[in-house]
Amino acid sequence: MPPSDIRFFTEDWTITVPSLPNVKFLRLTPLRSDEQITILSNPLNSPFASPSDLAEVWDEEMKKGVKERFMARYNLSKTKYQALEIVVEIDGETVGQGSVYEIPQVLAGLANIGLTLAASARGQGIGKAAMQVLLRLANELEVDLVHAGTMSTNKPMRALAKSLGFTEREEVLSIPGRGVVADILFENVDYKRYKDLEMKVEFLGPVLE
Repeated sequence: MPPSDIRFFTEDWTITVPSLPNVKFLRLTPLRSDEQITILSNPLNSPFASPSDLAEVWDEEMKKGVKERFMARYNLSKTKYQALEIVVEIDGETVGQGSVYEIPQVLAGLANIGLTLAASARGQGIGKAAMQVLLRLANELEVDLVHAGTMSTNKPMRALAKSLGFTEREEVLSIPGRGVVADILFENVDYKRYKDLEMKVEFLGPVLE
């Protein structure tokens, strides 16, 4: 299905939810890509990292590769609506990043949903709200299925997934070029139940690149 509003892919925007008025979910744009890198490259933000994540060295080449992959998804999403990504802010401070995008290298029409939060943002309901926003945004994508994955040691994520209605099963997931990225899968996530999530979207005009 086409997006409910094409501006999700053509404009900058900010989302807020009633339960957390001081938290903003901003579209991840090229000008905000350094904020994503800052969150992802801090090992304290990923205490339950997968073997492939633990093997990564966040040098300049690594950061360049992450940016290039983001830019490829971002540019493709202008015409093929297969990716939306966010950064999370509390009172102007970036405390997280999340994404929902198609992973055709695993299966065409399958999107993966993921979230990384700074330690300072945990335990406040921000992770659950961010996942709900991402699930709402999944309804804008031209995909058929949504799944998520984590490591079995990541009990907080597993508890969050359960609270969102995800069903888990044990299976090792490897992605070509990365290796093992999860050993717990949440498949056939019912993202459509979040289509009418109560949230305020402020469209801010064309993205500055």
